[in-house]
Amino acid sequence: MHHIVTGALMGDGSLEGRERTKLRIETTTREFALWLHEQFDMAAGSLRRFPQDGPNQDVYRVSTIAHPEFNPYRDWYRDGEKRIPDPVQLRPASARVFVACDSSLSFGGNDHPRLTFSAVDDGYREDLVRTLSRLEIGTTPRVGSRRVSIDVPDVPRLLEWIGDPVPGVEHKWATSQSDYDRLRDRQ
Repeated sequence: MHHIVTGALMGDGSLEGRERTKLRIETTTREFALWLHEQFDMAAGSLRRFPQDGPNQDVYRVSTIAHPEFNPYRDWYRDGEKRIPDPVQLRPASARVFVACDSSLSFGGNDHPRLTFSAVDDGYREDLVRTLSRLEIGTTPRVGSRRVSIDVPDVPRLLEWIGDPVPGVEHKWATSQSDYDRLRDRQ
């Protein structure tokens, strides 16, 4: 479960509670929410749907139960801001959840894929670059305004290292625009 929590906290996950902490993740992808809930096994709490206006815009909230096992993750929050503690070494299982939670995939010239991660806060952006630079497959993250990205040839290597896509977000594992469009349309 450690890898799931690490990947979720690097992405859209957040912690609630002080002495008995629980993890909460929100997503607009039902299949991904169901998969996450299943991954938490005995620590799984609630899975709730919050209807929104518009098609395919519902928000799904996955929460764990409150448990002291989650308390050590409190060090991800400093001065009210989420930060990635040093050293956090991503493994395929945690990177898989992080990519599913927080990446967007785009394609540039010659159909080259780019994974982009939102990183609005300067400190978090620095933490993310440090963490992605340490991946055992050797990536070179690029820093932009309010984001960090990984480009070719790192994207295909990263996705191969991570392994199978997470249900509901298979399109984020595409290596061409046509595959991306086909997989995205199936949602």
